[in-house]
Amino acid sequence: MVVVAYLNVRGIHVVGKLTLVLLVITAIPLIFFAVLGFQHARFNPFLPFMPPNKPWQGAYGVGLAIALWTYTGYEQLSTVVEEVENPSRNFPIGLAIVTPLSIAVYIVTLTAGLSALGNWQEWETGYLVTAGRLIGGNALGTGIFLASVLTSFVMLDSTLLSVSRVPLTMAEDGYLHPALGKVSARYGTPVRSILLSAVLCSALAFFTVPQLIGVYVWTRMATSVQKMLSFWQFRRKYPHAPRSFRAPGGRFAALMMVISPTLLFAWAMIYSDAATRKWGLLNLASGPLAYLWIRYRRREIKT
Repeated sequence: MVVVAYLNVRGIHVVGKLTLVLLVITAIPLIFFAVLGFQHARFNPFLPFMPPNKPWQGAYGVGLAIALWTYTGYEQLSTVVEEVENPSRNFPIGLAIVTPLSIAVYIVTLTAGLSALGNWQEWETGYLVTAGRLIGGNALGTGIFLASVLTSFVMLDSTLLSVSRVPLTMAEDGYLHPALGKVSARYGTPVRSILLSAVLCSALAFFTVPQLIGVYVWTRMATSVQKMLSFWQFRRKYPHAPRSFRAPGGRFAALMMVISPTLLFAWAMIYSDAATRKWGLLNLASGPLAYLWIRYRRREIKT
């Protein structure tokens, strides 16, 4: 986290270039894994389609939670839009490349591994390293392990880049201490906001990945629903406002864009496990409490 914080202090160009290089490196062992996995294919990777002796509602609920963890978060980069060259052009192009590429990497890698090994029951957190060792020996297992380490580093690096701009903006709007709104004269980055975000990210290391996913998914679903509702309200209140991009399809398409993901989020919430519901609800409750506290403090300052 110290290294990640230092790179973020240096700015978005350093983070972006390093991320690109590391992602290319991490792809190499995955390519070998996929090729060897399909060469040794002996099993149907899609059987069983549903986990035996498990209710299908719960299976889809857990699957949706994992999908939300895997394929959401791209919009977080909008927090650094002022630091991106020609964002109205580059953001759509980047999403058009990264989203299908991410889907392909997950599907191809898992399909290759299950085709060769068929032991879907054993695929838990970190099992890809073991699968690499079984398919390609210690060299491939070590390569996948190193790739996973680099991937975690890249995720931390890019996540800190996006989340550190949130305290900066909140400080500028008066929600947090003004000190977090100061920007480095040398690098043009919010150093104090970056350091605070790095400390908070470090504290998360005390929890396991499944625990973090459970809490994250509930927060992600809540914020995504708010974004969908904001999209609807903006379209309804300002139908003719100038936009760099407009979602096509008219009112019906806009309604479906709001209702469809909201129903999926509701499904994932209802059929999540008990621990996830407990910590997820507690995490969501902190938002309204913080909002009421801020309103109270602002009213107190005015009076």
